[in-house]
Amino acid sequence: MPWGEGPGELPPMRRATGEALVQMAAQAAVHQVIGADDLEREATQDAWHTFADLMQDVADTAAMLDADDRAALAKHLDGAIADLRRVGARVVAGSAGDVLFVAVIPIGDRRDLRAMFAAG
Repeated sequence: MPWGEGPGELPPMRRATGEALVQMAAQAAVHQVIGADDLEREATQDAWHTFADLMQDVADTAAMLDADDRAALAKHLDGAIADLRRVGARVVAGSAGDVLFVAVIPIGDRRDLRAMFAAG
């Protein structure tokens, strides 16, 4: 996917797990979470909003949590990611410096994430 060249360069974006998201969020000072417009459909809206709300909690607290609390938070994220998968969406993430980028897009979607982050 065209994510790493030219203006708005993104770090490598990989399929995300709860554990990876919590770890990256704990190290990041800036957290950017975006979702494709398609996620506002009735079938995906609840899963998308639940994930987005949970990511806000992760961004706010991950750096302050101990290992056990981070593991519990990662487990909740894994559940939210599984719910997104069930409704046809996937979560990809990458970090560069102190910025965490998280995108939720329909499974099989090959859109340019740079444009999504630029518009977000």
